Amino acid sequence: MALRVAVASGGIWQLRRTIEVLSDCELVRWRPPMRLPEVDAVAGWGRKDTAVRSWRRAAKLAKPYVSFE
Repeated sequence: MALRVAVASGGIWQLRRTIEVLSDCELVRWRPPMRLPEVDAVAGWGRKDTAVRSWRRAAKLAKPYVSFE
């Protein structure tokens, strides 16, 4: 069973099919401030400033943070 990974980044979401194949993860759309869906991890676009919100949410929920580059 693939890991379910929350994605807030529009750029990652546009590449979701490629990322899912390469990572064997199921990407789940998350649009803050909506409640985070049931997931195994939270993803962001590298270590960019825009990924900080996802990284903080992952830490707050004690979920792994996945950094896509």
